[in-house]
Amino acid sequence: MKNQLLRFLAISLITKYFALITGGTLWAQSVPQKFSYQSILRNPGGQALSNQQVGMRLSILQGSETGTSVYVETHSTSTNASGLVTLQVGGGTVVSGNISGIDWAAGPYFIKTETDPEGGSNYSIAGSSQLLSVPYALYSANGTPGPQGPQGPAGLQGETGPAGPQGATGAQGPAGPAGAQGPQGATGPQGLQGPAGTFPNGSNPGDLYYWNGTAWMLLPIGTQGQYLTVQNGMPAWTTLQSGSNSVTDIDGNTYQTVTIGNQVWMKENLKTSKYRNGDVIAEVSDSAQWAAIWNNGNPTGQAAWCYYNNDAANNTTYGKLYNWYVVADPRGLCPAGWHVPTAGEWNILETFLGGNNLAGGKMKSMGTIEAGTGFWYSPNIGATNSSGYSGLPGGCRNKGGSFSIFGYEGYWWGSNELLPTTAGGFNLIFDGGNSLKYASAKSWGLSVRCLRD
Repeated sequence: MKNQLLRFLAISLITKYFALITGGTLWAQSVPQKFSYQSILRNPGGQALSNQQVGMRLSILQGSETGTSVYVETHSTSTNASGLVTLQVGGGTVVSGNISGIDWAAGPYFIKTETDPEGGSNYSIAGSSQLLSVPYALYSANGTPGPQGPQGPAGLQGETGPAGPQGATGAQGPAGPAGAQGPQGATGPQGLQGPAGTFPNGSNPGDLYYWNGTAWMLLPIGTQGQYLTVQNGMPAWTTLQSGSNSVTDIDGNTYQTVTIGNQVWMKENLKTSKYRNGDVIAEVSDSAQWAAIWNNGNPTGQAAWCYYNNDAANNTTYGKLYNWYVVADPRGLCPAGWHVPTAGEWNILETFLGGNNLAGGKMKSMGTIEAGTGFWYSPNIGATNSSGYSGLPGGCRNKGGSFSIFGYEGYWWGSNELLPTTAGGFNLIFDGGNSLKYASAKSWGLSVRCLRD
């Protein structure tokens, strides 16, 4: 699964600056109120975290590693290919204090770094070290100047130097205005006829090609009983329905259903806030409270749900995100006659759709966010939704309470427990037409699709 949670090791380096003294005179310049800071981020395996967006907060403390904070700033930056972050202390977004007002002679001073490897402001890694030296220009900027010395005697006038070499030729001047357009020439003779054009071949009898506005796209032949429809302005195969094509949950939310092979699935993510018997499921929006369920690897087992990004507007299209403790509760999450699918039932779905290399494209809704035609970020590879499953990229909430991959991936719980703290599920991605299985901590928040008994 992408975006696995990592813990990082930060190694900090302070680059020293020195004052330049020439001929006994300190040349006064405008003092830049900055100095360099570098950090290498590594994962627990010792590998550098390359080209990763990170958030950092830097604090200058007076007296000790836990001393008074005299200056605080934040940065949003990226590591390079070697995992190296390079910043300028004094060049970030100021939170408090004024770096130009620090009396460096009143030390010692320490620099404290806090890092969010997810690129936000949820700082989870902290460390501090003593500033053993600071740029001389910063130290002297707030020092007390000494008394002015007496003016020395005037020196003898030197001899006139030789004439310098002739300067280089200057750059060419701009071009003059264009002249008047000449008369149109006579039409030339007709050229030879070009070769016949080519058209891509299909892989199987019955394959179709359609124009998506920029290129010809292959639509593989559908399965027995399907019919051709137009979805989001593009052709797609749809499975014929039989019997009731909707189901209603305990909250009164009605879901459209679709028959895929011998299985009947909801076409939408679950939205209920209650168990099947009417008992209320706890909503947990606060990140710290959500992280407390994981409890640093000793889960409390509290059942909880939330909206993606705690925005209720996401409920209409993407449904709610539930942790696995809701899924496993014996009171039942899905409507009567329905259940959360097992790993074996996900396998049946994949097999019917041609295996995991093809199933993902047939299950994803079509279109892209960039083109204004769908809910997935480009390229949404292989998406035809020929199964009618209409999979959406509802994102997830990790065990630390952070939200991510909205518009890029969709995750759905399975009912199978893998380990005391993990369970399995199903995954669709924006940059592939395949489907994936995954294992996740039970305290993650993921989408749920129900399958008819």
